[in-house]
Amino acid sequence: FRFARDSTRAKSACSDARCSHICVQLPNDGFACLCPETNFPATDGSCGMARVEALVMPRQCKCTNGGRCKLDGSCECSSDFEGEFCQKSNTVSRKLIGRISENLLLALFLLLALFACIGLVAFVGMNLYSEDYKVFLQTRSKLPPP
Repeated sequence: FRFARDSTRAKSACSDARCSHICVQLPNDGFACLCPETNFPATDGSCGMARVEALVMPRQCKCTNGGRCKLDGSCECSSDFEGEFCQKSNTVSRKLIGRISENLLLALFLLLALFACIGLVAFVGMNLYSEDYKVFLQTRSKLPPP
């Protein structure tokens, strides 16, 4: 579906006409029915051929402030606006929450990396301490008693 951006439409005399093919708007709310070359219009506006129904007008897009119309008629607003038709500016707290949620994944990744580094340092430190303690015990056992 496509949405028209204009919000007003002029009333046409052709909307009430019973022309079977083409209706032409004339001055002073008049109209004329036109037919293909081989046919002449009858008094009722028909051309002696099958009637062609008018096309359905597109739905109006009521989104404002750069909002995009969805197929169901609702609006998809930019990050700075909210509301049914994107008519309200977002509050500062809402913008802050949006920014925090965008960076949440990065923060979690950095926190995980920090814990991994702390774990690695602790593991290496424990191994070095364990080796030093073993060496201390071995040298102590080799010393004569006092």
